[in-house]
Amino acid sequence: MPYAFPDTGDVAADVKGVLRATVDQLRDPRFEAPSRALAAEGVVNEQLGRELVAKLMQPSLDLYIGRLRAAQDAGQVRPEVDPRIALEFFISRSPSAGSSTRARSPTSTPTPSSTTPFTASPRAERPGRGVPARP
Repeated sequence: MPYAFPDTGDVAADVKGVLRATVDQLRDPRFEAPSRALAAEGVVNEQLGRELVAKLMQPSLDLYIGRLRAAQDAGQVRPEVDPRIALEFFISRSPSAGSSTRARSPTSTPTPSSTTPFTASPRAERPGRGVPARP
């Protein structure tokens, strides 16, 4: 059975849930050492690196992209957001993570701006946020 990305109707919760599960799996001692070994070998062995990306990483990344496109169709993600670029923000390491090799929870990274791809309008325009609406 092929893997599927959850679609509960709440794209933010779905993405956060998958990211949390991924971090938990990567931090699990049963997976941590083999994952690190494969990643390290993939850096020095170009052919293995290409195969790891094509067979392991890209199919998972495609699930994120598909879920974000479905959310765009449902009006949960603004149409001008490029799902691939949004994905890069979700899976890239935060510059504030420092030199630590420990995985960070996706909820611990602050939002860099007043907008999010999951909202139709900037956060600042929502009442009760403590930030004045833009003119």
